[in-house]
Amino acid sequence: AAPKPPVAIEPDGALDLERITREAAALGPGLFGFILWLDAKLVERGFHGMSDYWKASIGAFLASGKRSGVWRVGRGGAKSTTLVRIAVAVALFGERTIPPGQRWIWPFISVSSLDAQRRIQEIQSILSAIGVVPTKVLRGNNPSIELEDARGNTIAFVALASNIRGVSGPSTMGGTI
Repeated sequence: AAPKPPVAIEPDGALDLERITREAAALGPGLFGFILWLDAKLVERGFHGMSDYWKASIGAFLASGKRSGVWRVGRGGAKSTTLVRIAVAVALFGERTIPPGQRWIWPFISVSSLDAQRRIQEIQSILSAIGVVPTKVLRGNNPSIELEDARGNTIAFVALASNIRGVSGPSTMGGTI
């Protein structure tokens, strides 16, 4: 197999934010460009690409300036796969200031904790494909991936069961339910 094109990773393992920002800006505006950049890198590594429907829907949503979105997509519509990619792009490249000593999370909340845990496995695959090596931990019964975003903030992806105990308390940067 031909070698895969290099991903924008610095020698110390950090993301080359300057290079990625330049490449993402050529693909689309703002955060949408980062989502398209991530999708393109994953396709180069053998993942299925996002559908035209999802690209158009996500692009329109981000352009709207709204803070939340709801999509009605049928079975087999690549909902989980697409939403995981969006979560990774937003978590890695979204601009935020996290106070010292805090870790903001992106929870994946599902009635079945096993379903939410599958999202953590998908995130692990996506991060590995672009050369990011996170720490995978188990906090209680909740699998989690901890890492620094492209700006050096401590973040995590967490699988949570959909109950009061599971979803109370965390500071989040987004969420997938």
